Amino acid sequence: MKKTLLFLFLGTICSLNAQNTHMLGLTVGVGSPMGKFAKQGDSATGYANSGLTYTINYDYATSKNWGGYFTFINQSFGFDADNYTRSNDPDFTRTEYFGFNYNIKSLNYGASYIINKNHKFSVTPKLGMGISIIRANAVGVNYRFLGSDLSVTEAINSTAAVNYNFGFDFTFRKSVESQLSYYVKTYWQTSSPELNHTTTTKIDGQLFDKTISKYTQSMGYSSFSVGVRYILKRK
Repeated sequence: MKKTLLFLFLGTICSLNAQNTHMLGLTVGVGSPMGKFAKQGDSATGYANSGLTYTINYDYATSKNWGGYFTFINQSFGFDADNYTRSNDPDFTRTEYFGFNYNIKSLNYGASYIINKNHKFSVTPKLGMGISIIRANAVGVNYRFLGSDLSVTEAINSTAAVNYNFGFDFTFRKSVESQLSYYVKTYWQTSSPELNHTTTTKIDGQLFDKTISKYTQSMGYSSFSVGVRYILKRK
């Protein structure tokens, strides 16, 4: 395994040195959760809403238009704490609730092919994978239950997860000068991390119960963003 990783690393370095075009880019846009990540109703669903995304991109391409990319993605999703904490039990009266965003940070690597590389308009399909760190801050709710104050706080986090992604760049070149271009970036990403779920329950301020469990959460989302890219010329 170590030899394989070494060969892959050396191959990447050699490939980078052989390139004649290097590009740096930044995009900002909106991400939309899909599938179980957006669905509501049980413990395996995400209750996620759309959120802000930004990417930092390094791309390289050969004279044959083939190349590769490294992308750092920071994605935040809203959490529907209203529906998540709602109770149909008539003995519970919800008095207060709060929730924070999911946050997904990913570093991806993959291959790309630039169509119409030297024209003002080009398309770049990409395919790759990487590693994500996923976290959701505490979700809390306060109830009145049979004359007592019941407080429930839930924290969700995961240290890391393998993710897969597939993206398209639509690049408009020479918009300001020969090395600067505007581009639109769309991509799809999915992962299924094992999350640590900690639930703390207090009655009238005193600890009643604390449970820690694990479950697998499907996290798929698509993103649409716009940005700028600077083309570096090799001498």
